Amino acid sequence: MSVPENEPNTPSTLRRRGPAVAGTVLAALGLSFGGAYAYASKLGSPDRFAPGIKIGDLGVGGMTRDEAVKKAGEWASERLQQTIVFTAPASGKKWAFTLADLGGKFDTAKSIDEAFALGKDDNMFEKLYWGNRERDAKFAPPLSVDQKKIDDALKQIASEVNRAPKNARAAMDDKGGLVVSEHAVKGVTLDSATTKASLLKGGVQALAEGAETKVIIVEAKPKVTDADLGKIGTLMGSYSSDFGSSSSDRQHNIVLAASHINGTILGPDEEFSYNKIVGPREPGYGWRMGHAYSNGNVIDSLGGGVCQVSSTLYNAALFADIKITERRCHSSRVAYLPAGRDATVAWDSQDFRFRNSTEGPIYLAAKTRGGVLTFRIFGIGKPKRKIERIRVSGGSSGRSGGTYYSAWKVGKDEDGKEFREEIGDSYYRPLKPREH
Repeated sequence: MSVPENEPNTPSTLRRRGPAVAGTVLAALGLSFGGAYAYASKLGSPDRFAPGIKIGDLGVGGMTRDEAVKKAGEWASERLQQTIVFTAPASGKKWAFTLADLGGKFDTAKSIDEAFALGKDDNMFEKLYWGNRERDAKFAPPLSVDQKKIDDALKQIASEVNRAPKNARAAMDDKGGLVVSEHAVKGVTLDSATTKASLLKGGVQALAEGAETKVIIVEAKPKVTDADLGKIGTLMGSYSSDFGSSSSDRQHNIVLAASHINGTILGPDEEFSYNKIVGPREPGYGWRMGHAYSNGNVIDSLGGGVCQVSSTLYNAALFADIKITERRCHSSRVAYLPAGRDATVAWDSQDFRFRNSTEGPIYLAAKTRGGVLTFRIFGIGKPKRKIERIRVSGGSSGRSGGTYYSAWKVGKDEDGKEFREEIGDSYYRPLKPREH
C-alpha cells in the first residue's frame, strides 16, 4: 500500500491507515517495531513534559514536573517586577509600582497541570510523529491582582495630587462692605475610580507585560469665589450681649475668641464648628483664667468667657434662620443671656455647630466695643423667612430644684404667614454658691 502524495503524515492519518503506513514511517526512520517502541517511550516519558511546551515564554519541554515548578516560580517572580506606571497628564510626573506591589500573582500551577497533560494520551505513532517536531504549545499562566492594593496605590498618588480648594476670604470695611483679602483658589482631586477603570480596561492579563496609564484629575471648585463676596450684603441676623462687668481676664478671652470667628465665610452647606475655629483653650494659645460654669458651679477656667461668645453667636444664627446642628445648654443658668438661649462649649467634649443652610455664602462679623459683643451674619439675597423673636417658656422641675425651658422661633414666611418652630429644651440645675 502506498501513501497518496497529497495526503500528509499526521497522527490522524497514521491511525487511519494502520500498520502498512506505520511500517512505511518506521522504515523511513530506520526503526524496527521494537526499536520504535523504545524510541517513542523515550520521547513521551510519563514523568516529563512533551517537547516544545512553554509556560509563558519559559520552555519546559523535557523537564520533570518538579523542575518545571521551580523554573516557573523563578519566572513568575521575575515577571512580577514588571512596572505599572501612572502618569500625571499636565506635569508628566510618574508613579511606578511593580506587579508585586499591586498584589500580582501568576497561577503557574494551573498552567503546569494543563501543559504536563499534553501528549500523555498519545499512542506510539503520535509520539513518533511529534518526536521530530516541537508542538509549539504555549500556556499563559493567569494573572490576578489585589484590588485593595491597587486602591492603596491610588490613595498614595492622591495624597500627592489632591489639593483642596480655598474659599475667597474678605474683611469688612468701615462702611460695611467686603474687601477681598484672599482670592479663591481651585483645587484638584484624583478620580481614583476612573483611573482604576482605565488601568484595567484591557483586563488584568494585559498587565502581565507592564502598563502605563494616565491618572484622571478632576477640578474641585471653591464654594466661595471672589465674585460671591461681591454679592454678600444682606443682614440675615444679629445679636449682642454685654460683658462690661466681667474681669479684665475674662474680657480678654471674649475679645480673643471673637477675633478668631470674625471674617469667617461659609459656602452653601458648609458647617461651622466653634471648637475648630476658636481652637484649644490650652496654655500657649493666649488664654487667661476667667469665670466659667461647670456642674452647677462657677469656677475659674483657662479661657473662661468663651461660652458667652458661642452663646451670642448661637442667637445670631437663630435670628438668621440657619440650621443648628449641635448645641447644649450650660449646667446652670447664665447671667448674660435668657434661659434656653445659651450654647456651652468645651474643647474636648462639647461643640457648637451650625450649617449654612442658605443658597449662597454667609459672612460672620464679630465686634467687641464698649463691653458689648455683637455678631452679625450677612448673606445673599432676601431670606425666605424672617425670624421676629425667640420665645421661651419654663417651669420648675419639682423636687430636684432645677428648671426646664422650651424655646421656639416665631416669625413669618415669604408669604407673610406667621409660624412657630421649636428650637429645643434646656434643663438647668440650681447654681451653687461660689466659695471664696
